[in-house]
Amino acid sequence: MKKVSALLCIGLVTAFFAGCNTKSPTSPSNNSVSFSNLAMTPDTIYAVASFFGNVSGTMTGTSTITSCTLTVHDKHGSDATTKFMIRNTTVQNKVVDLKADAGARIMALTATAPGKYYLIITAMIGSQSFTDSVAFTVSLQPNLYIDSVVAGSGNSIDLDWPAIYTDSTSATNIPVIDLCYAHTSGVTGIPDGDYLFSPDQAKASGLDFTSTWTWTPNSTAFYKVQNFTGADFDTVYTKSQIAALWTDPTGPTPYALCAQGDVFIARTDQGVYVLIYISSQTPGSAGTITMKIAD
Repeated sequence: MKKVSALLCIGLVTAFFAGCNTKSPTSPSNNSVSFSNLAMTPDTIYAVASFFGNVSGTMTGTSTITSCTLTVHDKHGSDATTKFMIRNTTVQNKVVDLKADAGARIMALTATAPGKYYLIITAMIGSQSFTDSVAFTVSLQPNLYIDSVVAGSGNSIDLDWPAIYTDSTSATNIPVIDLCYAHTSGVTGIPDGDYLFSPDQAKASGLDFTSTWTWTPNSTAFYKVQNFTGADFDTVYTKSQIAALWTDPTGPTPYALCAQGDVFIARTDQGVYVLIYISSQTPGSAGTITMKIAD
């Protein structure tokens, strides 16, 4: 009788612990991921270099989201991922903000056919996957040309067809020069700093690199676009958007201090509007100038 009771107790204890294991809150069957406020801005992207759609929204997991992958399907449901450049997130957390934490974005390659596509967002918790999607459109190239140049102090810039001329080559290319990039030091009436100059003002100010200029330089109208950031620059993708920014009541300026993050608008001697973004800068030395040209 005692032997039977002992065996019964052992069986009950074993069953008790076995029952506890089956109720584990970390069991895979209890995991889930909820997606909220998913969007891509803009929701129409163009198949041109450096035109990105920024992905936003939040993923919330019951456990840590171990990975997130972005892929693309066309309107027929076929995989079209290879037609895009995609930046995925490497953030691992229970809550992932696709824009703030991850910087997720997508760019259509130039050969991508126009039409409707779906961005598939797949979140993983361990071996389990959870998906949601965002619809977007790829359109034909807009009437903009996008390019970047690196300008050193004393360099001159052709905005109509982006090109850089050094102090030794600018003298033979004066008719096409639209702006000059210079670090001033000891120039009468102009505080030291990094500037964009209209070519005629650069000559009038006696900047060293203009000393060999014998032709009359252009008087390019330009000014800084106030309260306009690099993020705003990224959302400009049509000629009409650039033209609409030409509204500053104070009018153009002959020269302006420039720093990383500044955005300017210019109108060339050819009547072309150009949006200019100082995307990076080494003060006193050089700056990377990204341009959207409404040509």
